[in-house]
Amino acid sequence: MPTEIGTFEELHKALAALAAYLEENGANDEGIFKAKLAVSELVTNAIRHTKSGKAKAEWLVKGALCELKIASLPPYAPPKECKCADVMSENGRGLYLVNSMSETCTISKSGTLTVTVKIKD
Repeated sequence: MPTEIGTFEELHKALAALAAYLEENGANDEGIFKAKLAVSELVTNAIRHTKSGKAKAEWLVKGALCELKIASLPPYAPPKECKCADVMSENGRGLYLVNSMSETCTISKSGTLTVTVKIKD
């Protein structure tokens, strides 16, 4: 079920719900961390970089993976190439982390970001 997020308080509630869902579905601690990091970074970008300041997040466990979908209106599309200048950089670091720890990261024509992370061994 999609969760609408427009504030950082709502983001924290969504992350808690995501963690509970993943725990119920047998995710390990590292998998829960990765999924929460991806949702946090992508939703935060949507909140900061769109006029509406809102995003919708949904997740689904598929075997050893969790598929995370983030949509915003208007769609926020991050740069195709994520470069992180250094560890103290405030631009690009989050997207670099999401790309580094995800199995896949795609953007649909409608602007929905779909990330899959490994949540089980």
